[in-house]
Amino acid sequence: MLSTVHIGLYATHPFKPCRTCKGKGNHRSPLALAYRPCRPCGGSGMRLRTGRRLWNTFTRVRRSRRDNARNVQRPGN
Repeated sequence: MLSTVHIGLYATHPFKPCRTCKGKGNHRSPLALAYRPCRPCGGSGMRLRTGRRLWNTFTRVRRSRRDNARNVQRPGN
């Protein structure tokens, strides 16, 4: 039951607020008083959830293996 809820969460809400900038997209530089774009989220304020990142990797690997199996030339063809 809990895994179904997690899969549904990753499908409906794949992004979460960035921990570094707290969802603002920028942060104060450590030595100066200037604001700079957040590096981990690229200034968007949102990051991909870990479970969704794992799902995307699994899908990418599965798709590449399937495509490679289709493109393998068989002897005699």
